[in-house]
Amino acid sequence: MTQFSYIRDSHIYRESVTSSRESILVFTFCLIYWTAGCDIISNSSRSNQCNDRDLVKGRTERLSCWDTQTYDAFGSVLSVSEDTLLISYWEGRTHTDHKGGKLRIRRSTSGGESWSQAKTIGTSRNQDFIGTSGSRIDGGPFFLTATIGRSLYMYRSGQGRKWSRFPIYDVNTGFAGSRGGAIEIGDEVLMQPFYWRSKDDIDEAQEFRAMVTFSRDGGLTWKNPTDVLTSTDRSSLFNEASYVYLGQDRIVGLVRDEGSERYRQVKSTDNGETWTDVGPVPFSYGSFPHPPRLARIRNDAGKTVVLCYYANREKKQLLVIRASAQDLIEQGVEGWETNSRYRIATFTKKVSGYPSVFHFSDSCRAVGTFYDEKSDTDADIIPFSMNLSEVINCKV
Repeated sequence: MTQFSYIRDSHIYRESVTSSRESILVFTFCLIYWTAGCDIISNSSRSNQCNDRDLVKGRTERLSCWDTQTYDAFGSVLSVSEDTLLISYWEGRTHTDHKGGKLRIRRSTSGGESWSQAKTIGTSRNQDFIGTSGSRIDGGPFFLTATIGRSLYMYRSGQGRKWSRFPIYDVNTGFAGSRGGAIEIGDEVLMQPFYWRSKDDIDEAQEFRAMVTFSRDGGLTWKNPTDVLTSTDRSSLFNEASYVYLGQDRIVGLVRDEGSERYRQVKSTDNGETWTDVGPVPFSYGSFPHPPRLARIRNDAGKTVVLCYYANREKKQLLVIRASAQDLIEQGVEGWETNSRYRIATFTKKVSGYPSVFHFSDSCRAVGTFYDEKSDTDADIIPFSMNLSEVINCKV
């Protein structure tokens, strides 16, 4: 994607292949696409349909994408190297029909200008299957999560090609899911957020838990599931969450509350063993809830800045807001700079969103993805590159 172009270049730019002759040649010579590491360039007419989104000029640039005319959603951007990128996503029938869903990945070795054909990592014919979040830990393993039936599973890969699967939260009743990626916290421990509710149908559930689980062996096993927030009377409907590690065993997180228009902020000062409810944040995502996605980056003064990517689905806008890590620690929810909200993109229908953004080595340059629903059965994964120099003072 452009992201890698900007690693080598001080500018963010995109070049789309629109020549049908070029597309045919690439397709012909890349028939063994995936194993050869060669990328298939989308048919230009479909690519234009997929790319026709309102991104912010000078801040966000579209990258080449694919229009499969299937329901592609819940994407995650995973870095492989400075020249290669993976995007994981879920392919299903509709937003709510999860039968026969597939967890898919595509690879780009051209800075996002072209993508390989999709490779299926997981699916289930007889159960609901929904692929959810992905992450990579500082050049180490890749992690993807998926809910199969009611239980949460982890897919793990060393290089992003061969994957193993194992359960990380097995339930007999209720439903477990995840939208936030695994992060590394203190003492080289990994932490994976997830949520559980007492019924599969959210309208019938009475108990809601935002939870985390931990790995001390590089993600091979996950233990000690821990409650972060709980509700037993439907006063709060906690589910999807995202967290950042701020050093010295301190963790800050935001939790989606289906019964509120604001995220609930939480913190831990003992490396995730216990959690404190800090309260609702001072900014709203509107009456149609949406999960947060947190990121951590150092600005050019060496200070740690926390970014929250989210969507206001009523306004059909993808947004980012910032906070100083120190302010979040010392001031709690008041640490968020409510005058620092920036629009990244707009989308077609309000069920869209779910951003994932990867930052390159504390640089202003980032690459991300969100999904945009065009109809009940058709949604696109939209990759984009971004220059954050307007949002924070950071290295170009």
